[in-house]
Amino acid sequence: MKKYFSFLLCTVMASMLVVSCSQEDASQGPSVDEEVWYEAKGEETLTGEELANAISRTCSIRSVSPAAQRSELEDMIAQALNNHNSKEETLANEAGVNGTSLFYKSTIINYRSTDVNGDPILLSGRIYWGHFLKDLDPELIVIANHYTMTELTAAPSQSIHLEGFLAQQNALVVMPDLIGYGASAGQTNPYLCADVTALNTMDMVKAAITYIEEKGMTLQEGFRTYNIGYSQGATSALAVHRFIESDSKLMAALNFKGTYCGGGIYDPAATFKFITAESQRDQEVAMPALIALAFDGMKVGFPEIMNDINDEDFFTAEFLNTGVLTYIREKKLTIDQITMVVVKAMQNVTIGNILTPAALTPGNKVNFTMVEALECNNLLTGWTPQSQIYLFHSLKDNVAPFLNFENAVAAFPSNKVVTVVDNGDSDTSGMRYYSQIMSFNFIAE
Repeated sequence: MKKYFSFLLCTVMASMLVVSCSQEDASQGPSVDEEVWYEAKGEETLTGEELANAISRTCSIRSVSPAAQRSELEDMIAQALNNHNSKEETLANEAGVNGTSLFYKSTIINYRSTDVNGDPILLSGRIYWGHFLKDLDPELIVIANHYTMTELTAAPSQSIHLEGFLAQQNALVVMPDLIGYGASAGQTNPYLCADVTALNTMDMVKAAITYIEEKGMTLQEGFRTYNIGYSQGATSALAVHRFIESDSKLMAALNFKGTYCGGGIYDPAATFKFITAESQRDQEVAMPALIALAFDGMKVGFPEIMNDINDEDFFTAEFLNTGVLTYIREKKLTIDQITMVVVKAMQNVTIGNILTPAALTPGNKVNFTMVEALECNNLLTGWTPQSQIYLFHSLKDNVAPFLNFENAVAAFPSNKVVTVVDNGDSDTSGMRYYSQIMSFNFIAE
């Protein structure tokens, strides 16, 4: 039987329509009468040690980061396990029992949502929750938006992620795959397409709540909802934040408290203008696959704008000959592996060598068209945040330029923004961001 809260959330979302450029249909929620459909499969029960080992395997497979960063990651996992042991002891003392473990439960959720064309689509993701003597009634919902990934095996539904440890604080952790991964692996990922990403994410939140209610769990009275993400995850998180606050009833139903963003692209058009400026054209590009992902994202998300722009119009023959577009579309290689292939093939990987003169030149049709599509996904205009936004960003971020942080601070009310400025590159700062997350520093009463 559908419980009251999930029914309320479905009803509220059904009344919402978020409009951005021409994606009106893609942002339309389900009808009020539609049942919340989901399919749960592959439920797992993991000890803290088993969860830590699974996370280590996921990270070791997808990363070729320097040894120092891998060591920092292992330290973070170890700290999360220490926190787990402490929480387990606290729960045992409160319950007056000995020898009982705190477990993590996890399951893959398939659910229905809407694609960029407004058509129905089957999507997937993974949720985590705590179990001590019984499934724990969540007092938190944490919407965990994933970082940039290029390989299918990294999708939340296909592997175990660090955010699973957040369940130790009585959190229901919701991690969507998004379009192009998991159940929709054959589709193009609408990278940086803000509105459809937010809608897809919130449809999974709705499905996750329905699932736990039908398992007999209940969101505790006074529960709170938080929203987190780094890199692409931060971009998605701010889009989700805007979506939630676009309807006061949805915001109240979720008891939404705020978002902790790290190193995101919040102003994609300004970012593109910055990296293509003459002064930047000889700068090394840290992750060349990102510009290809953004191009594909705009092509699939805004065909009415991008339809006349082909791969050869936008990218140089030298860049295309590396096979980078094939790699991101096949989704077999990690982003680090793609970077290594491109660097080996091109030697000098600069934006001036990646993009054609037409794509680089302001006012040219190719450049103008890309800017127009990206501007449709500006997360800093047309709304005023009502809940707290924590902005974590590095001055030296070599993936998402610092201007995204500066523009966000300038756009939003100062009393709604808390800032944390770091000084590492994107990967190093990412470790520091997740260290904050694992310490639950994003939780505000």
